[in-house]
Order: sequence, then C-alpha cells, then structure tokens
Amino acid sequence: MTHAKAMVGVLIELRVRGKQEVRVFYAFTVGKRIYLLHAFIKKTKKTSI
Repeated sequence: MTHAKAMVGVLIELRVRGKQEVRVFYAFTVGKRIYLLHAFIKKTKKTSI
C-alpha cells in the first residue's frame, strides 16, 4: 500500500507499507523532473527529530 502526502512547498513524502515500511522524500520541478531527496527504511514506530 502506498500513500503520498504534500509536505512543505514542493516537498512530497511517499510512504510504502508492507513487510518493511519505506519513506521517500521527493520534489517535482517546473520542467517535470523528479528529484529523490532522501529515502529510508523505518525501523521504529516513531521517527525521531
């Protein structure tokens, strides 16, 4: 199951759930390019700040 949520400005968070929960942060540009900024596999329930 996937879920995308707009964050601040053009930043978007993509959540991929399954056996492992994966988070990907990305952004679109005006020229329709996609920039993957950061991705990680969640190992705990709460993301630390």
